[in-house]
Amino acid sequence: MTPSRLAIWLQLFRAPNLFTVPGDPLAGFLLATSRSLPNHTHLVAVVVASLCFYSAGLLSNDLADIEVDRRERPERPLPSGRATPRTVLIVSIVLLTLGIIACGLVGRAACFTGAGLIASIASYNLISKNIPIIGPLNMGLCRGLSLWLGVTAAHDRAFFPQPALVAAVLLTLYIATVTFIAHREMDPQRIGAQRWMPVILLLSGSFVFLQTASHEKMAVAFILIIAVMLAIAGARQLALPHASVPRTIGLWISLLLLLQAAFAAGAGRMQASALLLALWPVSRIVGRRFYAS
Repeated sequence: MTPSRLAIWLQLFRAPNLFTVPGDPLAGFLLATSRSLPNHTHLVAVVVASLCFYSAGLLSNDLADIEVDRRERPERPLPSGRATPRTVLIVSIVLLTLGIIACGLVGRAACFTGAGLIASIASYNLISKNIPIIGPLNMGLCRGLSLWLGVTAAHDRAFFPQPALVAAVLLTLYIATVTFIAHREMDPQRIGAQRWMPVILLLSGSFVFLQTASHEKMAVAFILIIAVMLAIAGARQLALPHASVPRTIGLWISLLLLLQAAFAAGAGRMQASALLLALWPVSRIVGRRFYAS
């Protein structure tokens, strides 16, 4: 059966991953604000911008990899001819434009962060992707800047709240380790001890983040969610000690929702944390049909 047009675009946009995108700016926003939420409009704007930048980045990534995909992943939309490069390029440009417009509604800090995010996306897709260490860090920076968009929605000026800064660095390094593993996606070898790299990072990064927690209940909630996250990941890795790279990557990307929920809990926003936690099983269900890496 020929996939529907909607299914093709959901494949291009890595449907399971889209659930993990809004939580980046939301976490940054919550960690940068006080107990009262200022300007919900700005928050919505940076969430839209983040989704636009992320989606455009995926499309431009597929365009940059089209020749590789023709050899290694011929069933994907672009190499199979089910989507045309011209259409994908146009949609990517439109999404980038919409993202910048959304940042403009927030202020100069959001525009500068958005421009930095576009530059990071372009540099990864066109320059650094295949460079060891630098490429994964470049990809991680894209997520870190996505979180920082939320900070700019809370404060349109030079402002570096410590909890948000630590969260952005932890998110950057987390995605960098996942990207490092993902570079072996087409490797016939099964993944080995490398699958534990994100666990080690989360344990050490969480310890640093907890030093910024200003309330005991926030710290407890953060620890509980991180513990659940590590338990899920650990159980999966122990059950599948020789898990293939794509399945491992799909798991780690979906667990971003739990990390974002932990950040929200660390900010004392339990409702937002509960919402992000509820999205995790939805992302996993969608991930059974659409690839995530």
